[in-house]
Parts: sequence; structure tokens; C-alpha cells
Amino acid sequence: MEMLVLASLLIATLSVGCSKPVKAQVNCQEHAQGFSCGVSTEGGGGQNFNVCWDIKVTCGNGQKLGASTCQEVGGNGKASSVVPNARFTGGNCKVGSVTGVAVDNVKIVKK
Repeated sequence: MEMLVLASLLIATLSVGCSKPVKAQVNCQEHAQGFSCGVSTEGGGGQNFNVCWDIKVTCGNGQKLGASTCQEVGGNGKASSVVPNARFTGGNCKVGSVTGVAVDNVKIVKK
């Protein structure tokens, strides 16, 4: 039985001038070459942002892995990014042996 492990959804907020705050959401799941992360923003139409986050993975054997990455995304937009296995510190989990994924420290930077 294949188990799909999704990261907990984390939301960050950035105030941009006098306009409404920009919110970013990051959601990651296991992918053959690492982890596929979807990034979406709410607010900030017509502007571009770098959304950065940490991804923490727990393997079935208790091993802990971590990586940091960023993705450019437009205001009120969506983008996706693959965080490759080679970017993780702490080694690699066997495909299908991931027991936990967490997204942490989401930051939004206006470009």
C-alpha cells in the first residue's frame, strides 16, 4: 500500500506598503527525485515575491533530513518547485519510507 505523506501547510504573511498583506502557503509531498512543493500567494497582484522555506523530513528509521529552498511566485499566483534529494542534509530516505514532512520558517520577500 502506497502512503502519501504531505507536509503540514504553513502560511506566512508580509505587509506590502499600505495594501493588504500578502500571504504565502507552501505544501510539500514526496516525489521520486526529492519533494515536490506547491507555493501559492494571496494578495500582492502585479508584484513578484521570493517565498523561502525549510523542509524537514523524518524517515521510517528515525533519520532526520533538512533542506532550505526558495521559489519565485507572482502575487495572487501559484508555482511549484522540486527540492532534490541532493539538497538535503542528513542523507536520503528510501522512496516510500518517509514518515513525516514539515514545512517551517516560511518567509516572503518582495522582489
